[in-house]
Amino acid sequence: MNNKVFFSYSREDEPNVKGFKEAFELRNIPVWIDYEEIGVSSSLSHSINEGLKNSRDSVVFFSESYNAKEWPRAECNAITNLMIAEVDRDVVVVRLDQTPVPPLLTDRIWSGSDDRQQIADWFATKYSDSSATLTVPDSNPPSEVAEIINFPSRLDHTSIERLGRKMIEVIRSNTTPLPFKFYTKNEGNIIVEILDDQGSGLIEDLDHQLVLSGYHRRHIQEFEQELAIGGLGALTGAFKVRLEQKIEELEKAREAIRALIDALTMRAMAQRN
Repeated sequence: MNNKVFFSYSREDEPNVKGFKEAFELRNIPVWIDYEEIGVSSSLSHSINEGLKNSRDSVVFFSESYNAKEWPRAECNAITNLMIAEVDRDVVVVRLDQTPVPPLLTDRIWSGSDDRQQIADWFATKYSDSSATLTVPDSNPPSEVAEIINFPSRLDHTSIERLGRKMIEVIRSNTTPLPFKFYTKNEGNIIVEILDDQGSGLIEDLDHQLVLSGYHRRHIQEFEQELAIGGLGALTGAFKVRLEQKIEELEKAREAIRALIDALTMRAMAQRN
């Protein structure tokens, strides 16, 4: 897998998409985009499959024209499946109009084309060395940082799950966990300091809840696809009940992830420019 970001879009939205591509390339973030990657004699399906398989993350440019076309919808389904299967893969949805976004992607939405600089900065931070651990003073934090009160409740679902995975990585790879910088959509750069004594089983519990979250998202997608296809007959009601149950179970897993992150954190500080 390389560091390319896969751009999924409709041809009608290409002018907007090109603006994002320029913003990404200004930050040295390589982009997979069809008109540069697919040759005249190449197989469209094979090229897209290879592009998705070999990309690190994806940006979905969602719009009425995107939702109306077979190929973009197929790409969107594939991207959603990869997001569920690969815990480190990030998906950002740029909503170009008011067309409803599939439920499994609603927590990945950025407001629209005006966010191109912010989204490019987000990926630049993720791909740079600044996501590694760093040393932060134990007391008297620098003036450019401010403590975030109750910070897990202020992060979106995507950020909180990424943060949980990052905390597990930091704790398991260091005898004494170091503070680390982490970029979030809501708060920008935050510096997270982990408790020296993580308590019995908290990391294992966090790992377990992250696995459960992915499991529930996958089942929600399967139920939604079955209901969208139709033809379930007398089973339709039962499928809807199971879907509601899975949504509730996903929310419980997310609440548990937030609680465990809170229990593992000594403090989190927002880094101001």
